[in-house]
Parts: sequence; C-alpha cells; structure tokens
Amino acid sequence: MLLDTSASTLVQQLSARAKACVLDISKQAYLQREKLQILGFGNASVQQIQAAVKAPKELRALLNKVDVAGGTPLRKVLEQAQSIVAKLSAANATTVRCYLITDGRSRAQVADLKLGASTVLIDTENTAVKRGRGQAIARQLGAHYHLLHS
Repeated sequence: MLLDTSASTLVQQLSARAKACVLDISKQAYLQREKLQILGFGNASVQQIQAAVKAPKELRALLNKVDVAGGTPLRKVLEQAQSIVAKLSAANATTVRCYLITDGRSRAQVADLKLGASTVLIDTENTAVKRGRGQAIARQLGAHYHLLHS
C-alpha cells in the first residue's frame, strides 16, 4: 500500500479518511492471511510504515503515529513500489496488488512507470471542484480507479 502523507491530505480530514481506508484493506489482508507492506510518501520522502509481513490484526496505533507534512513525492514512491514488485515477481510471489491512496495533488509525470502488479488508485480528493488528477494518474499507471466517498 502506498499512503499519501503529504500536507495536502490535512485538508477536510483526508488523512483520517485515507487511514480508515488503509485499516479496511489491512483487515481484509489479515483475514486472508496475506502479507502487507505500507509505504508513506510525503514531506519529499518515502518512509516505510509497515514492513512486508503478515498483515497485523490492528494497525490503528501505528497509523496514528504517521506524520503528515510537506510535498508529494509521487514519482519517488512509485519507483520504489516498482522495485519492490519486481523483486516479488522474481521470487515468484503468488499475487501482488498495489493500492495507491492519494488526493492526486502532485505534478509528477508517471506515464512512463508501470508497477507490474494489479494496481488500484483510491482517490481521497474531497473538494467541490475536482481537479481530476487521481483519474489521470490511474490512467497513466494502467490502474483501476476508485473515488473514496466521504
């Protein structure tokens, strides 16, 4: 999972909604006994929030410690995800899914990146006038698009 932790997610409680989404996905992964890795991207850097281990029963306390700040290094996190997926594919991992949870507020060009895994972009944008960047990013990545409703 790739979780947008940039400053723009502080608006209209996007960060809380995104974290709730992570909790829902991690709960399903836990019930399916799947491995889960979470990378946060914000403040011009990528940080590992959860190492690639079997999904824990509870992540809320861990997510509450995640700092939200700065710019959106979208390209950087996608390049890191691309590398992780390539390693998993080389190791014959069964199924790899990638969830990109973001408000889409990034100017990064990502059309040349392919993650090599089934990808879902979960758009947390919650403004009256939509910019539509989430849909554009999903198209560029060949990802499924899902708008997270409030």
